[in-house]
Amino acid sequence: MPMKPSTHVVLLAFLIALSGGLMARASDTVGPVINVRDYGARGDGVSNDTLAFHAASQALQEAGGGTLVIPTGTYIVGLQTHGLTPDHPSPGYRNTDVPYWKQHPIIALRNVDGVVIEGNGATLRVADGMHYGGYDPVTGEPIAATPEPNVFNPTLAAAIGSLIDIHQSSHIIIRDLELDGNVEKLDIGGIWSSHGRQLSASGIQLYNNR
Repeated sequence: MPMKPSTHVVLLAFLIALSGGLMARASDTVGPVINVRDYGARGDGVSNDTLAFHAASQALQEAGGGTLVIPTGTYIVGLQTHGLTPDHPSPGYRNTDVPYWKQHPIIALRNVDGVVIEGNGATLRVADGMHYGGYDPVTGEPIAATPEPNVFNPTLAAAIGSLIDIHQSSHIIIRDLELDGNVEKLDIGGIWSSHGRQLSASGIQLYNNR
């Protein structure tokens, strides 16, 4: 589901259509109850809670399902690192097969059965200054040149990925959660595709679920 400047997740029927299957009722879901606050999330609208959300979702992943509780608050998420490879024997070596700005996963789940994400009216807001568009593969600065027709170079692309990314899973409920793309505070790079300035980001990605 593309992320709008502010998207309120309330239409379960729409998520059913995206996932291609039926969702469980909350009472059908078994497994642990995992609170993102227990993993360091603050929800104060200032601190970056990306790593806390990822750690909490990994705990849910290891359990094979359960409930992820997001208490009321505004959680800043979104983290990008450059594609430097610090353990390479050549100092400053960079793997140019990947974008300079790589996204860090936030809520990412694979092959789990029975997931409830309880938003409690909370907001996930993308961090200020996240990079979108095309950037130089060496310096990380926005590229200036426009590609020739039919030129497509995704290795120049920066992206934040998805706030919620669930694949090959079943019985999924996401509710009472607002996703804020923070469009006024984006860092827009150059054009890495002849089809225009591609800004890769989404609020919710559901693939091959049932």
